[in-house]
Amino acid sequence: MKTYLRFLIVGLVIALGKIAFSQTIPVSENKQFAASSVLKASNVANYNPSNVFDFTQQTAWVEGVKGSGVGEWIAIYLGKLEELGDISEPAVTIYPGYQKDWNSLTNNGIPSKLKIELFLNDKMIGSSVIDPESKGLSLTRIETEISCEKFSAVKGIVWLKVTILKVQKGKKWDDTAISEIYCNFRKANPHKIKETINRFCQGVMKKNAASIKEFTNQPIKKIVEAFTNEFMYEADPTTGPDCSNDPIICSEGTVYLFATEGGDGASFAKFVWINGKWSLKGFNYFNSF
Repeated sequence: MKTYLRFLIVGLVIALGKIAFSQTIPVSENKQFAASSVLKASNVANYNPSNVFDFTQQTAWVEGVKGSGVGEWIAIYLGKLEELGDISEPAVTIYPGYQKDWNSLTNNGIPSKLKIELFLNDKMIGSSVIDPESKGLSLTRIETEISCEKFSAVKGIVWLKVTILKVQKGKKWDDTAISEIYCNFRKANPHKIKETINRFCQGVMKKNAASIKEFTNQPIKKIVEAFTNEFMYEADPTTGPDCSNDPIICSEGTVYLFATEGGDGASFAKFVWINGKWSLKGFNYFNSF
């Protein structure tokens, strides 16, 4: 009887442990961003978690707890596995701090050590701890690759969680910020985006108005000039144009195509999956300190 009770107690402890350490999924297709806390909006800006995925350093997620924000986290919905496809080689780029301008960057806290976790549903399939400060590297742009565990699932929600482990304190405020986070699934091909971009670029090189209008309502001349001047080089009419970079597949529905990176930034075109098709959302320029 005692042996039976002992096994029963051990079983309950293990079961409770699994429940305690199971990861609740904080994001979904309808709620694509979540955070452990958010700083209350000011008269000039909000600090919502969605700000880390808008590809501009003019905005940022800022945690909202008392103190430096160590232990606070942000989560991003990246899409459905069945649409993303191969997610075995993710690379994550983070722009820590409030990079709107130099004063915003130095007056607020900058994460100097971060834990990055990739999840499939409630199971962590890969993680990385990055600590650039200890290696004397820049804190304004952090890049890391994640080694994914093998899994048998063919469906599920893929999402990213970034947790602040250490902070370089700001000169003026305790608040800690992250400006941008994006995950590049190099082998993924959601909704056949790679073939789509190639077809679009060929349409641009041939100045095919019908092909371009499938993606955007912007003036054809503007699109042709932008892609010819910045995004394509050594175009071979027999094979179509070469883009300067492969597309950055950030999620199931958001893809960026960068031009050749310059000394202090890069031009990019944004493609978004809307109403069952890819659309060219526009162009922008991404700065870096």
